[in-house]
Amino acid sequence: MSPSVTTAALKSRFRRLTVLFHPDKAGAAGAEHFVTLKQAYDTLSDPTKRFAYDRFGAEILEWKHCSSVYDYVLRGTQGLIPYYGASAMLLVVLSVLGKFELGRWWRFLVLTALIVLEATLLSRPYPVLPTIPFVKPLLAFEHAILMRKIAVTSFIAFNQLGPFLVVKKMATSSPEALEAKLEQIMQTAGVLEVEAAKAQHIEFVPFEGDASAKGEVERKMRDWLVELMIRSDPEIRDAMGNAKNRRRRGVPAGAKGTK
Repeated sequence: MSPSVTTAALKSRFRRLTVLFHPDKAGAAGAEHFVTLKQAYDTLSDPTKRFAYDRFGAEILEWKHCSSVYDYVLRGTQGLIPYYGASAMLLVVLSVLGKFELGRWWRFLVLTALIVLEATLLSRPYPVLPTIPFVKPLLAFEHAILMRKIAVTSFIAFNQLGPFLVVKKMATSSPEALEAKLEQIMQTAGVLEVEAAKAQHIEFVPFEGDASAKGEVERKMRDWLVELMIRSDPEIRDAMGNAKNRRRRGVPAGAKGTK
């Protein structure tokens, strides 16, 4: 039924449905539906309960000692304060821990806007948001649930896409920012070079008293580095492979050697 259904239309619809689901006609299978229909009609036919249902949903049926609009709004607000309070505290804690470096203040702004919009939905006696053509009209509490889901989804999406946005921003940074990054990389490379020199000195400590052994180790290390550089060069590796293939061209299968 439409959220703007009149009391007369509601009563007419209720009478037709009670005829279908009355226990005398539908038996035990329709008794549960009849009780639900009676409860729905009692709620929607009462202006105060209908106001509360439109803004807080079916949970108002469990609220006791509420007889006026003020009582329902106060009870509903008391249930929303822990939700938004916990959400705000969670954002603060995660921001302090450095989890929300990207868009930190936008998250607080979205949460504040959500609180203001939901407070407006709950306190106004008329619909605040316009209906969209060809889309099922939503009640105030359904709008609130939808907005909360959109907010949470946007937080998660921004947290996942944020690093990619930062990479793109860094790629188009100014020359000053790139120069600062390059300077930082050079400093890190300098620290690594110093640490490597210290590690090399420690490895040569056993050969401090033997100059010939130390020189032999240094020579072998140079030869190993040169060979490693040659083997890692793709052009030299391809040239060596082609040379071996030319030498073994025409050699019978199973023959050993390179000539």
